[in-house]
Amino acid sequence: MLVSILITSYNYSRYLGIAIDSALNQTYQDIEVIVVDDGSTDESPAVIASYGERIVSRVKENGGPTSALNQAFEISRGQLICLLDADDVFEATKVQSVVDAAADVPGAYLVHHQLQMIDADGRPLHAPFPRRVSSGDLRSRVRQSGGWFPHAVSSGLAFRRSYAERLFPIPDSWDVEIGSESHRVALGADTYLAGPAALLAPVAGIDRPLTRYRTHQSNRSTRFFEIPAVQVVRYAAEMEALSTAMREKFDQPVHLQLDQHLEYQLLRCAAGDASRARTVGRVLRSAVLPLGQRCREALRVCANRGPARRL
Repeated sequence: MLVSILITSYNYSRYLGIAIDSALNQTYQDIEVIVVDDGSTDESPAVIASYGERIVSRVKENGGPTSALNQAFEISRGQLICLLDADDVFEATKVQSVVDAAADVPGAYLVHHQLQMIDADGRPLHAPFPRRVSSGDLRSRVRQSGGWFPHAVSSGLAFRRSYAERLFPIPDSWDVEIGSESHRVALGADTYLAGPAALLAPVAGIDRPLTRYRTHQSNRSTRFFEIPAVQVVRYAAEMEALSTAMREKFDQPVHLQLDQHLEYQLLRCAAGDASRARTVGRVLRSAVLPLGQRCREALRVCANRGPARRL
């Protein structure tokens, strides 16, 4: 089975070679590594050129990370698609583990796993996340949770091509109305791709950190550190985008309620828009978290420690 590893980059020359090397040096060898540079102004084009025909590469005008990912997918040929951010690092057994998990759950559209957070210099930080990797048939529980479930970010996600080609090209933003205000919100490719997968089929989860997720001052993705009011708008946009994708791409309308979205409720509480007692009740009734994790998150809310950043 051919596996495509899609790497998109913008001004990440410091890390790009490490990411490409980790993709090329997999124990599973039936792979293609596709690198799309989004108009970098640093040394990234030279880094990419140094790999010659070992990778498939494109250098495009700057259009944003989603446009680069769309182009990378268009070039790809693999039956499984793995995403890798240019500042992250795959473990050598990552692709083999994903292939094995996909074989174990042949109906799964999504395979995901834990990630190990590292600093700019590659030193490990904190425990792997997500704390618990969702797996199995989550469809009814995800519907009861406003379309939300704990899943990995981009470099921990893999998809079957037959599923992904229904969603690509990915929209880079979404319009959402909250009250009397209209907002245009940038969409994260990880959530847009992962959400329908859990509503359509079982999910294959791997409880091991198979990617090193780098955090540094130049990170493009800051969603876990946004102020609550901004993230509340993002969750509303993501739920509408998910509902639209289910209806238009898969002909399976779903009725999702944002008030049942756990992280939305945690952020509303942090913003002072929902009472702590009501939020604790929401946490304890969560359909997609195991009992132990529900209790831990409820205690966090009671102790006024703010929302859980990485469930």
